[in-house]
Amino acid sequence: MTDPQTTEKLTYWLGETKGFWVQTGALFISAVAGVWIILSRSRTERRRATVDLVLHLKNDDELTQAKSSLLKLHEAGQTTFAIFLDQKDSPEHKAIMRVLNTHEFVAGGIREKAYDEKLYKRMQCSVIVRDWDAFCGFVMEFRKSKEDKMNESAATFYQDFEWLAKKWKASPLKVADPWYAFWR
Repeated sequence: MTDPQTTEKLTYWLGETKGFWVQTGALFISAVAGVWIILSRSRTERRRATVDLVLHLKNDDELTQAKSSLLKLHEAGQTTFAIFLDQKDSPEHKAIMRVLNTHEFVAGGIREKAYDEKLYKRMQCSVIVRDWDAFCGFVMEFRKSKEDKMNESAATFYQDFEWLAKKWKASPLKVADPWYAFWR
C-alpha cells in the first residue's frame, strides 16, 4: 500500500491526482496523433493530386499536339519563340500560349502547395527548365507588349512558371542512389 503522506506530497507537487495527469497525458497524445494524421493525409492528397495532374496532362491531346509542334520547331533550329508574339492567329502562337498557360497553372499550384513539388520535379524537371529556356524571350517580349498597352507593370505574367524554372535550374535533380545504396 502507498503511504498516505507520500500520496499527499505527490498530489501537492502535481497539483492534481495521478488519474488527472494520466487522463491529460492521454488527451495530449491523442491531439498530437490527430495533428500528425492530418498532416500525413494532406501530404498524401497533394501527391495524389500531382499524379492525377500529370496523367491528365499526358492524356490532353491538344496539349500533346502543341508540345509536339513546338518540339519540331525547336529541333528544326528555332531557338527562340519571340518571333511568334505578333502572329496571334498562327498555330505556333496558339501552341506557345497553350503550353505557357499549362506551365503557369502547374507552377502556381506548386507555389501554393496544391501539388507536391518534389514529386513533380522528379517527373518534369528537365521539361520545365527546357521550356523556360525556350520561352523566356517570348515571355519577356509578351510582358513588354502588355506593359506598353496597359500602362502598368506586366511582370506578373507567367511569374510562377519563371519562379519554378529558375528554382529548379539553380537546384537540379541529383542522380538517385540505387535501392541497395544502404549496403555501401
